[in-house]
Amino acid sequence: MTRAQAAAAAGDKDTAKQLLDALVGVAPGYAEGWHARANLQHADGDDSGAILSLEHVILLNPQQFAALYELGNILEDYGNKDGALKLYRRALALDPQLEGAQKHADALSRDVEGQGI
Repeated sequence: MTRAQAAAAAGDKDTAKQLLDALVGVAPGYAEGWHARANLQHADGDDSGAILSLEHVILLNPQQFAALYELGNILEDYGNKDGALKLYRRALALDPQLEGAQKHADALSRDVEGQGI
């Protein structure tokens, strides 16, 4: 994990990717390995890969509020407002102070659920 982080920080995304792929292959139950992989995939524009990795993080650790929020961001970018809102609310239930999540949830709740009278 440390070597992958160092490679990513040095701009060597190919090495970071290889290391993270190897890490999740050797330790498939290590949620943070999947999370780091998802972040790298998203930064490289591989949103489908990032979605799969984030879903894996959430399966391994349903309390991982950052992964819930990040997956919500991707879903919102692709127009899945209902799915994104559900993920933002789950993340906020775990960490009510999660930066940006409340703003996204408020905006989406008006779009998805409408505005009360």
